[in-house]
Amino acid sequence: MDININNDLLSIMMLYSLSPSYENFRVAIESRDTLPTPTELKVKILEEADARGNDESRSANEEAFYSKKQGMTSPKRVEREIIDWTRFLSEVVYGVVLTVFYILKEILELVIPPKQKSLQGEHVLVTGAARGLGREICLRLVKEGCRISAVDVLQDKVVETVAMCNALRPNCAAAYVYDITDKKQIEAMVSDLDPVDILINNAGIVSSASILEVSEQSIQRMFDVNVMSHFWTIRAFLPGMIERGKGHICATASAAAFTQAENIAPYTATKYAVTGLMLCLREEFRRAHPEIKITTLHPFFITPAASSPEHWTVNSRLPDVTAVQSANFMIDGIKKEKVTVTVPTHLYYLLQLLRWLPTPAGETWRDIFYAKIDSIEKKNGKTP
Repeated sequence: MDININNDLLSIMMLYSLSPSYENFRVAIESRDTLPTPTELKVKILEEADARGNDESRSANEEAFYSKKQGMTSPKRVEREIIDWTRFLSEVVYGVVLTVFYILKEILELVIPPKQKSLQGEHVLVTGAARGLGREICLRLVKEGCRISAVDVLQDKVVETVAMCNALRPNCAAAYVYDITDKKQIEAMVSDLDPVDILINNAGIVSSASILEVSEQSIQRMFDVNVMSHFWTIRAFLPGMIERGKGHICATASAAAFTQAENIAPYTATKYAVTGLMLCLREEFRRAHPEIKITTLHPFFITPAASSPEHWTVNSRLPDVTAVQSANFMIDGIKKEKVTVTVPTHLYYLLQLLRWLPTPAGETWRDIFYAKIDSIEKKNGKTP
């Protein structure tokens, strides 16, 4: 190793002070009657530098030597590769064993349901609580002994939901009117509410039309409500959950996130986005914050409530599901800490199976179990 050293004794000693053995060297020279000469210092520095770089240099030289020999690899590199492959294969075996275990566990839980956690006394925030699925979720939470904050932009309807809840159990629910697409209103909501234990992002809007017929305003509004609001509410309430060491974040997506259908491209895209968001949060939390749980609901087409406006008509060989049924699945999934909940349950496995089939085969089965969606707005002469 080439080192240029000034003959000045002080410079040499400063340079040598960078050595790991400086303390030993200092003690050695203090015990001498005279200071070492620059030549002695230079020799000592070079010895130290060579000692530190010896292993690295030998390894680099060895690699260079074997790289010149066609088809030869250094023994150390071979050893490293063997260790890496051994570790990888052991992890694969471990993964296979765990996979079999979890599959058997899922099957066993169908026969012997696991113990569910209690939601008694938990403060639950439900968005989109004015009607339909959001209202039914609130009513089911009353039976679980929760405190409910029902949020919606439709004041009369959300007040009606809260009145229904309080009729079942007095003073268990409160109504709040906020636009969850507005970050400033969400900040105000955080200030107004008690700490939230369970956040249920249920608010959503729908529209059906072909990609060229749907309006830009409709697309933007769907993404603001169905997707972006999830980001804003999660970012607002998650810090408190982490600080308290507990929390559960839930989202209403759709079975559309596992498949595709015509005339609902923007809506389906929002549900794919929500599904991706929740799965990524699961990956973040299972390592950094395992105390924060994630649940995503994927219902099939829900029969609209009498009080809800119709935005599409669905003609399908598979039956619709009800809001009550979907709400029960949601709450049961929270109590079991399920990551993915599909309504009905078997639909998840059927839709996953279609993904494994060749594209023409999957399209054939979608034609057999069709789900044709038509726009109500278009039929009424309105822009979707």
